[in-house]
Amino acid sequence: MKRLSESVPQRTSGASIARTSGPDTAGAGAGAPRAGASTRLATAGGPLATACQPRSVGRADLAAAFAPLLLAEIALGPLWRSGIPAADDLLASIYRVFALHEGWKAGNFYPALSADLSFGYSAPLFLYYPPLASYVAELFHFAGLGFIGALKASYLLALCLSGWGMYAYGRVIIHTRRAAFLAAVAYLLAPYQLLNIFKRAALAEIVALALLPWVLWTLHTLYLRGGRARASCSPDFRWPVS
Repeated sequence: MKRLSESVPQRTSGASIARTSGPDTAGAGAGAPRAGASTRLATAGGPLATACQPRSVGRADLAAAFAPLLLAEIALGPLWRSGIPAADDLLASIYRVFALHEGWKAGNFYPALSADLSFGYSAPLFLYYPPLASYVAELFHFAGLGFIGALKASYLLALCLSGWGMYAYGRVIIHTRRAAFLAAVAYLLAPYQLLNIFKRAALAEIVALALLPWVLWTLHTLYLRGGRARASCSPDFRWPVS
């Protein structure tokens, strides 16, 4: 009986401590990291868990940076011949760069009216046609290339940016270098890209397609580094059930 009477207060005191735990005690227990949460976070898959971990740049990434340049030079092989190919808008693109260059020489860095276009009747070309591509070509011409060489260098830069951008975006959403590289090659050598260069000569559209994966990469990265990714790094994070 004596042993039984001694054991009963021990059980009841433990229960009373559990029942009388105040909000401070509960808050401390809730704030403490749960066992195994960090391990589950480190080993869990998905883009949010990967965004919480630093991404290293290896030799494969450096090789993937040079590959689009090589592939773009091979794909644009016919463009490196003397003269210009018989593309739809290529000669007009050279005239646009020339008109922009004349505006720069006059101190007008955004010419609304180009006096040398439309057979000398002038035209407000840069008010309705996307001028960014012409500015890229003008920078190459300002660096020392001719008008034709500056335009060809713009095509090369646009294709390289397409491959680099798709590789960077693929590394975010696919998480493997090999798959990201295949996505970059497929986007760089897409038939529509080559059609825009050799048939349509649509420099503005080529530049837009080159910037598209970079825009997607930026938006996706900002999303992952925003509130949901920051919350997912917490050990007590739980996805809401809809």
